[in-house]
Amino acid sequence: MLFTKETPILYYEARSHQRWLNREYILFPAYYYRVLAPRVSSRKLNILEKAVLGICRIGAFTAQEIGEKLDIGGDLSALIISELQYNNFIDHQGLITKKGKQILENELIETEDLIAGYVFQEPWQGELFPRFIENLEYAETRFNDNHYPELVLGTTGKPFYQKIFMPLPINNTLMVKPTPRDILRAIKTHNQTLTNRHRENDVEANEQLWNIEKQPDLKRISFIEEQPQPVWLATFIYTPESNFDEFTENNWQISDPFGLGDSPWLYRQINKCCQKQDNFPLQKSINNLLNSNTKLNESKERQEKRQDLMIYHEEAINIIENKLSLEILKWDDLYKGLIVIERTYLELELSSTNQQNINYINYFINDKLEDIVIKCQKLLENLFLIIGDQYPTEKCWEILDHRDKEYNKIILEQIVEKIGFKPLKNESHDSNLKLPKSLLSVDINKIKSASDHQSGSLRGYVIASLLTAYNYEQHPLYFFAEKMPNLLFELDKLADLRNKSGHYSSQKLTQEIVKKQIALVYQLIELFLQKNFHKPIELEEKVIYV
Repeated sequence: MLFTKETPILYYEARSHQRWLNREYILFPAYYYRVLAPRVSSRKLNILEKAVLGICRIGAFTAQEIGEKLDIGGDLSALIISELQYNNFIDHQGLITKKGKQILENELIETEDLIAGYVFQEPWQGELFPRFIENLEYAETRFNDNHYPELVLGTTGKPFYQKIFMPLPINNTLMVKPTPRDILRAIKTHNQTLTNRHRENDVEANEQLWNIEKQPDLKRISFIEEQPQPVWLATFIYTPESNFDEFTENNWQISDPFGLGDSPWLYRQINKCCQKQDNFPLQKSINNLLNSNTKLNESKERQEKRQDLMIYHEEAINIIENKLSLEILKWDDLYKGLIVIERTYLELELSSTNQQNINYINYFINDKLEDIVIKCQKLLENLFLIIGDQYPTEKCWEILDHRDKEYNKIILEQIVEKIGFKPLKNESHDSNLKLPKSLLSVDINKIKSASDHQSGSLRGYVIASLLTAYNYEQHPLYFFAEKMPNLLFELDKLADLRNKSGHYSSQKLTQEIVKKQIALVYQLIELFLQKNFHKPIELEEKVIYV
């Protein structure tokens, strides 16, 4: 038996994204492989590399001539030239290449260093965890009176002994050696998780993150140890507090064993095993957790509230299916997003009829109005992501200039005019303005984040879709422009309301304003459902010349 009470336990301080009502620590079995993999990262050009590239930009010089100009000696200059030629920054004649000019302008150079680390494999399906860990963190444990391990947490002076469920016996396991491509996929997904985790603070904040835009060489991935080693991964399953505040189908969650919040991947793996195996060992722990939650929720008040929310949920479904065709059921994320919006609005309408404690009710109503506006924007962001799956937006931002805003304005106006969007003609807008000023001022890094990493806000997604639509005649934006010529201004209005809702403002929302935003969401989704998707037809012209 590979997994026993004596098998080592790894603990990376699992944590949850949400506040938990109840939780239970568990051990998840895994195999780990120690591997060597190339890490693609960026570093700044050093002063000598920059100087040599600058000289080669002027003309071709020998290593000796460059050494004399920089007063560094011929041997050192020859070494620098050799490395620059290896990276294709200088050609064989000693002249700077196009790639070298770009590097000189950005002052960043990509490196690919081999690094040792660990990948982990779940034992029933043979799939790799989407993680790449450089160090093994062994848990401090002790054995209790029943001869099962417990985690030793707390401090040395005040230790705390955490009971943890060990799902023995582990049967029906599968041991399949992962391929280099599997390992690369795990590394890439792990890096994307780290990138998304830091992006809210600063997209460029963590220079040590792996560069996921460049694919490392698969041949450089190798195994340090051919045979896998069994370990237990310490984590916990929990029920969020929100389960008892609003209706939700996912009534339990699991924390990532490596300390990165919740783990949807591990949640899916456990559900797969529960469906395939009659007596899956972790099912007992899940049942115990859910049973304890039932006891916590026995109060009459909570039960009545939950029943009301279920009624709102069913009513919201009826409203959506009356407004839209059953085609909406094919788009699960859009469907669920609309349910949440309608359910929140139903709660709001009921509260507005309650005349008791009027000050509290007004505060509650305003809070719900702001919440609906935020949900409307998030749903439309999701819609643009779905369109982006069919019409990829990667690298579309490269057509824009980092510094020349006037140039970018001309580019975007040409695209908007071609697609068919019209200026908004009223007293509050310049009739000559083809798209909102706030769209013209979106930072290019936010556009890059939306187009390449599917992360950002509504305005970033809108610009990325506009840039992409220029090269595809079948892009849905053409259909949207035909039916809603002022759509860009309406989306900008929603984004502006959402920004105000995220901060304190003396200008309060009204139900009339919010109902218009809900109507905008329905109108756009209805057009999306009407639009028959065809295979994208890419135009021959990929560059806009101004």
